[in-house]
Amino acid sequence: MASLYRLRGLQSIATRSRSEFTNLTRPTTPRTFLRLNSSQSQACNMSATTTQTKTSTTSASADPDISQISWSSPSTTAARSNVADLLKSGWSLSHTKDGLEREYVFGGFAKAMDFMNQVAQQCRITRHHPEWANVYNTVRIRWTTHNPKGLSEKDIEMARFCDLKAIELGVKSMSKSDWSASAGGNGTVLESMIPAGSACGVCEK
Repeated sequence: MASLYRLRGLQSIATRSRSEFTNLTRPTTPRTFLRLNSSQSQACNMSATTTQTKTSTTSASADPDISQISWSSPSTTAARSNVADLLKSGWSLSHTKDGLEREYVFGGFAKAMDFMNQVAQQCRITRHHPEWANVYNTVRIRWTTHNPKGLSEKDIEMARFCDLKAIELGVKSMSKSDWSASAGGNGTVLESMIPAGSACGVCEK
């Protein structure tokens, strides 16, 4: 019987020791969770909305010309995005806002003709054509759609094609081209490309 009492006493001590050890190792600082009341939650939502609005405003102001475009048909999100990329890469809108314009300068006349021929071959496939002009190594090109009038996805597709082919042919420079401004409101695109008093600026050399 005495042995039984001693065994129960040892079990009681062991149980008390485990309880004390657990209390010693348990964190003294209770865990806390951040809970927002209704007014705080509303303030966070307003902040997020303001941030999104600022981002949208910044994006819109970065591409001011997009909203001015006269489209041949209702534009898609992809079309507007592609035009924005083209404008950033050096294309410009025509003064009528219904076309894309660019000037390419090649190493010589032969390269310029190679470029125009390759573009012409693609035009046969897409059944679309540009408005363009050439003097020696310089090609000015405008992509616009005549029926229905405006900028179309074919214009965007062909503008991208032109950049690709120009790079493949080792174009020397690709720059913006404003035909109406360069012509000074008088004469033709070709006349605006030829220096005054010269046939083309190259042949007389």
